[in-house]
Amino acid sequence: MPRKDKDHDIVREALEKDGWNITHDPYRLEMGNVELVADLGAEKLMAAERGLEKILVEIKTFGRMSVISAFHEAVGQFRNYRRLLRKTDAERALFLAISEETFNFFMSEEFYRMAIEEDEISVIVYSKSSTTVVKWEK
Repeated sequence: MPRKDKDHDIVREALEKDGWNITHDPYRLEMGNVELVADLGAEKLMAAERGLEKILVEIKTFGRMSVISAFHEAVGQFRNYRRLLRKTDAERALFLAISEETFNFFMSEEFYRMAIEEDEISVIVYSKSSTTVVKWEK
């Protein structure tokens, strides 16, 4: 079983408070002999015209190595999850969940802002203290 990020339970609770039903914990993506494991799969019934919305969430706390190394790892994981989702579960939107503090740091640095925008990384920003979703960036 893959190791969970330290904020895993915080993000799960924040999504549930936001009305999301956690359907997978973890969410496995497979193609041939390749198996990747993302943190959470969730779904939510939206307004009638939108129907059921499904998401895949990868949680990153950026705490165990240099920020740039952790960022490289997170972006690589995000890209690979997106590749497999396109083939296996194309209606599911992919998000990277990061804390409010990490998001503010990334937005204060031109390199990180540019990378997030160019790689089209959708982000869920969560508050550790209130265990809530603060914002969705698509």
